[in-house]
Amino acid sequence: MAYDITQQSLLDTAPIHLKSAAGEFLYHDGKPIRIVLYGPGSEQFARVEARQTQRAMKRMQDNDNKITVPAKEIRDAEQAEDLAEITHSFENFTYPGFEAQGTPMFKAFYGDPKMTHFHKQVTKSLTDAGNWQPGSAGN
Repeated sequence: MAYDITQQSLLDTAPIHLKSAAGEFLYHDGKPIRIVLYGPGSEQFARVEARQTQRAMKRMQDNDNKITVPAKEIRDAEQAEDLAEITHSFENFTYPGFEAQGTPMFKAFYGDPKMTHFHKQVTKSLTDAGNWQPGSAGN
């Protein structure tokens, strides 16, 4: 019998253990501080990729088919929106000013320039499909 390749299917979500700016894993009361993300095989991730493509195409159309980079403020807002959409939840931490988890809190967190070191960890984790392999513990 042939190997069932679907055994290698990616999970929809995976936790990413956050590190401090100094590179140390973060914990609160002995529990890992993590962000659970929707991964490359999920519908949420596919929607974000489609939206990013649409944005790029619109910018090209608006600029005589020339590749253009958005202004920093626009780029930062788009990144916050995209990362918020592929965030499932925060584990063992919260972001001040919000009583409940959800898109508004996630967007505020990803829009905070003082949290950039965490945004970069999240973005980097998205490029490693191994984080969404069954049995993986994230990073």
